[in-house]
Amino acid sequence: MKIFLVSVPLEFPLANYCLAAQLAATPATADCEIEIVNLDVSRLNEYTRKNSEIWRFVALLEAARPDVVAFSVYLWSHLSIQELIAVTALLYPDTAIVVGGPELATTEACEPFLSGGRVTAAVRGEGELTMVQIVERLRAGESLAGVAGCSWRNGSEVMHEPARPPVRDLSQLASPYLTGWVPDDLFDRLSPYSKGTFPRAFVETYRGCYMQCSYCQWGNGTKLRFEFPQDRVRAELSWLLSRNVRRLWIVDAMFGYKKQVAKNLLRHIRDEKRRHGAQTSIVCYHNQDFYDAELFDLYREADVSVEVDLQSTDKEVLTRVGRAKWYIESFDRHLTAFAEQRVPTTGAADLIIGLPGDRLSSFSESVDFLLRRGMNVNLYQTSMIPDTPMIRSAADDGIVHSAIAPRAVYRNATFPVHEMVAARLIGHGVDFFRRYPRTARLLWTQGFARPVDLCQRVGELVWQRQGLMYGESHTNDAVLAGEQDLVAGFLDELCPLPWLAPVVRDLFRLEAAAAKLAMPPLYAPPYPVLTGAPGGLEGADDWVAAKPRFRQEAVEQVRLEHRIDKILRAWTRPDDVPPEELWRDVEREPVVALVYLSAPGVSSFRAVDEAVTHPLLLRFSGYFSIAECLDNFARGWRNHDLSPLREKISNLAREGIVDPGLPTPAVAGAALSARS
Repeated sequence: MKIFLVSVPLEFPLANYCLAAQLAATPATADCEIEIVNLDVSRLNEYTRKNSEIWRFVALLEAARPDVVAFSVYLWSHLSIQELIAVTALLYPDTAIVVGGPELATTEACEPFLSGGRVTAAVRGEGELTMVQIVERLRAGESLAGVAGCSWRNGSEVMHEPARPPVRDLSQLASPYLTGWVPDDLFDRLSPYSKGTFPRAFVETYRGCYMQCSYCQWGNGTKLRFEFPQDRVRAELSWLLSRNVRRLWIVDAMFGYKKQVAKNLLRHIRDEKRRHGAQTSIVCYHNQDFYDAELFDLYREADVSVEVDLQSTDKEVLTRVGRAKWYIESFDRHLTAFAEQRVPTTGAADLIIGLPGDRLSSFSESVDFLLRRGMNVNLYQTSMIPDTPMIRSAADDGIVHSAIAPRAVYRNATFPVHEMVAARLIGHGVDFFRRYPRTARLLWTQGFARPVDLCQRVGELVWQRQGLMYGESHTNDAVLAGEQDLVAGFLDELCPLPWLAPVVRDLFRLEAAAAKLAMPPLYAPPYPVLTGAPGGLEGADDWVAAKPRFRQEAVEQVRLEHRIDKILRAWTRPDDVPPEELWRDVEREPVVALVYLSAPGVSSFRAVDEAVTHPLLLRFSGYFSIAECLDNFARGWRNHDLSPLREKISNLAREGIVDPGLPTPAVAGAALSARS
């Protein structure tokens, strides 16, 4: 039997790889031919490009002629997969079509898929064991009656079998990493120009959640949690770290089945990073019930970044959505401890727009609360997800939402539409703080009572000038990254002090270059991380005989009118704005800032003079010596003291902006003889 497992993923579709591993590991289905098909979500969601992606899918179907096509469905892929199902059923009516995923969590959610007669079966809840049974029955030509967790079509009738309880013994489930289903090159690696299919990997250490947040499906309707075997989890982590993947997200609802388990996993990550020399960026959601100094130390030792989420600062709102136990006192307590023990954090927290009981004023206070603490705000619109308490109480909460995925909430009893629109426009300002943090903080402290007031004004200007609404979430919204000219055009309107406006423009240009490094053009390789020569030019007896190369491909060059680089060197924390007198006294002198990545996701810069050093750098191609470049640029250089220039170039070589191209002793001697 041939099986296609199809997804339209925003990120790594862990579920389909788990299904493939389980089917292959089960004796009754081990001989099935399984192919994982990941389609391009951006193409399928764009009218002018989706046809090519549908034809790619059809070509794969035609070549393989699978017996079963299974689709994993979530909010972002729901509509695309409906179309793919229709195409599959029309072209290959004898092919069994199975659907599953969070969008199929209830019998009510399954009905629209099954009632049209195109879908054979739907999987409700966890899929591994149910999918194995469905494939066994289909292969044998048997009815699906009695398959727990399955809804299916019996002629003209839709049948719903009893729910399947969550899998308690997770050792029954095969690991997609350890069984070879995840290719080595699937994820971005920490190596120059590495570009995998997905930017980050995911690992589960347990399933379920004892919190019962009303908007969330994670708890599977219970407060129970079930732990994966620790040997498996450690082996998966080792597999990923040995490959030095760029990013890894531990996708537990809250990291660590128990506190001691969390500590043991962090020790393993620490030791494996050291063993493999891995620099993988790892993120997890911290469990606020775990306030423990040793745990915090282990986060730091393992270099695992934590995130503590909030959703709202309003206690009434938190109570209504089931998060009252974690109010802002808990949030602040943990952030303070993280700062004291130097725990790495993502520097961000989630807020949700449109929760029951919330309103524009309380939402604005939540945004303000985080921005004042120097944090980035991850904004999400409330979406109605099947099998959650919120969707069941929608009428009582006055919720009006779209019937079409992602079923966004447009108003509720306390949050009218006009306030919802205003809240979304605040998202542009939140994005402004994220992408240009120092520019935003300087403008806020000089001209606005609150940071959220600046956010509101940015949103108003973007709407007035371009009619652009904030996007679906912080991860997908690129308005302020892609429209830097638009932002530059209204900076003066945000700055109330005429003397400060030119300085703000310089600061923005510098941060805009850094933002560009973080978001390279579509389909272009990411900017490389620069690693320099530790000795610079110090080891060269005749440094002018070196043939350096200026790494322009890895650097953004920004012309500045003021020496703001001197202020920024001391401005290490974005939330600690230098005093006004420093900005008033900043030296007016043109320089060129060379902006580059000094670590993954970390931008740095070096300012060089516009008169000599920068023009000289532009001549460094790796083919000509420094002496030849100087001859081309400035006659009579031999009569001047070049030690300051040597030091500048040496510093640039230490940072990797310049490949030093140091000569061998023989070449250096020949160069000296030639000049003498």
